[in-house]
Amino acid sequence: MVFAVPEMKVKEALELFESEDVEATDIGTFTGDGSLILRWHDEIVCDVSMEFLHDGMPKVWRDAVWKAPEHRVVPAGRVKRDDAGNVLKAILGSWNVCSKEWVVRQYDHEVQAGSAIKPFTGPLRDGPSDACAIVPKLDSDDAFVVSNGLSVMYGDVDPYWMAMSNIDEALRNYVATGGDIDHCAILDNFSWGNCNKEDRLGAAVRACYAC
Repeated sequence: MVFAVPEMKVKEALELFESEDVEATDIGTFTGDGSLILRWHDEIVCDVSMEFLHDGMPKVWRDAVWKAPEHRVVPAGRVKRDDAGNVLKAILGSWNVCSKEWVVRQYDHEVQAGSAIKPFTGPLRDGPSDACAIVPKLDSDDAFVVSNGLSVMYGDVDPYWMAMSNIDEALRNYVATGGDIDHCAILDNFSWGNCNKEDRLGAAVRACYAC
């Protein structure tokens, strides 16, 4: 991320970043010559027109359309006592419900042994955590919480409420793990279908409104 800071405020800005344990570097100055010039020591390694940098690529225009789907009301069914066990087993055996441990264990969540609260918790480390806590400096008691939210089923009703539910879940997991609600940031990650199709792009726009 790049910030434009008045020259007399550079030192103050760098001190602010340092107080938040964020690495920041003064990378250059505005010259007004309309070019982006990068140097390695004294050698110019890049000289690009700012006009080309910002406007050189043609703009892409696409239509986005979203129409609320029609859903019929399905009356609630009753499960017979004799079938309850089989129904419960079927639910717990669903790939959308059952344990994701076999997936999570494949990822390295112990990089530099920095995780204080891990993806699994409990006496046997076999229960899913609400979120994880990472200790960036092992000689410090400070940590930051990483949580997420995933409510894709709401997308069949309205992508807006799907995204809103994701944010709600992520924040609740964050707070439940000890995160400070007044000191947090959200990364909205989109994994979408073919946005050349106007209904797909329309759904993505609906999700963006929630963010």
